[in-house]
Amino acid sequence: MNSCDVAIAGKAADLRAVIPAKAGIPFPGAARSCGTKWGSRLRGNDGLGVPDDSKNRQSKASRTEAGFAYIWTLLLVAFMGIGSTIASELYSTSVRRERERELLFIGHEFRAAIARYHGSAAAGPQMYPLTLQDLVKDPRFPNAKRHLRRVYADPVTGKAEWGLIRVEGRIVGVHSLSQRAPMKVDNFDDHDSGFKSKERYADWTFVYPHDMFIPPQEGEEGKNGGQLRIGVLPRPGAPR
Repeated sequence: MNSCDVAIAGKAADLRAVIPAKAGIPFPGAARSCGTKWGSRLRGNDGLGVPDDSKNRQSKASRTEAGFAYIWTLLLVAFMGIGSTIASELYSTSVRRERERELLFIGHEFRAAIARYHGSAAAGPQMYPLTLQDLVKDPRFPNAKRHLRRVYADPVTGKAEWGLIRVEGRIVGVHSLSQRAPMKVDNFDDHDSGFKSKERYADWTFVYPHDMFIPPQEGEEGKNGGQLRIGVLPRPGAPR
């Protein structure tokens, strides 16, 4: 028995009278006084009463949980990015459809204003306007006569600039200057039936009367969809 064993035996003998042996309580004072050998026996190799293999298993489990948490975070960020992209596309589509509806509404306003201008003759023959401003203030009347509240902006381009369709120098209709392809290609009103399957917003022509441009029949200037010809304009003073 070496000195460390003697020290432990002495400590145990001193404490048995106070602490029952069955309690199984180690004597840390003795362990600390005997150095690494007996301290490791009583408290474990790390000095905390936890074996090395258990500590390694806990460390591996912690690393595994951290790895899973990182992967779930990446997946969450990816899903959020995909959802944001889809929401952005849906919003963009909604905005485009709303602008198309506005274009149709404003185009109808122009068509109706041209019709009112054409039908309002002061004392002379019926005619079409020379400028769009003539629709806002008819120069043929001494007092202000309005056929259109104002020259609206094109909702597709955002500018108050329109393509003008003229016959004999006078405006018979307007169209957008946008070259973008429309989303709406079918299910138009009867007065807009000519817009079906058009490839550009610029092809939506709002003319008065709505059937002024007559598509050629088969065998006339090529096939359907070829160059349009102008219908017969109303003669001065003739009802339309």
